[in-house]
Amino acid sequence: MLFIIISVIILNGIAILILKRIQWWEIYSSAWFAMFFELLANTYIDLKYDLYGFFEKGPSWGTMALIFGLYPAGNAIILNFYPYNKRWFVKVLYVVIIDVLCILYEMMAIHFGVMYYNGWKWWYSALSYLFIVPALTWNLRITRKLVGKGL
Repeated sequence: MLFIIISVIILNGIAILILKRIQWWEIYSSAWFAMFFELLANTYIDLKYDLYGFFEKGPSWGTMALIFGLYPAGNAIILNFYPYNKRWFVKVLYVVIIDVLCILYEMMAIHFGVMYYNGWKWWYSALSYLFIVPALTWNLRITRKLVGKGL
């Protein structure tokens, strides 16, 4: 649990202190999307199929601390530094870098007993993150369009 506490402090500190390129309402709405996306994935991959999990099998307060403590801050950092107005290869490179960082964090979480694999492979996660980061930016674009239309 110490690993999660330190992670929450560091990620939230970075998220609060960085120069914001996105609005607070965008951070808020994107954080809820990220947490929903994570909870939906965990419902099936963790709870139904038991391919991986956090701490021990089934829901736990530690998992909730992880999701509510890390995902909003991580999402804010990822979206804040995303190269929105750059060429496609810069965007792809950014997504790959985020993918590698997420896998490294996942490996540390396994090492410290926060996460476990039960049939899941690290490269499944690596492939997943290649879709998750673009999904976060896609959600932000839709949210911006909806707000721009006054909906």
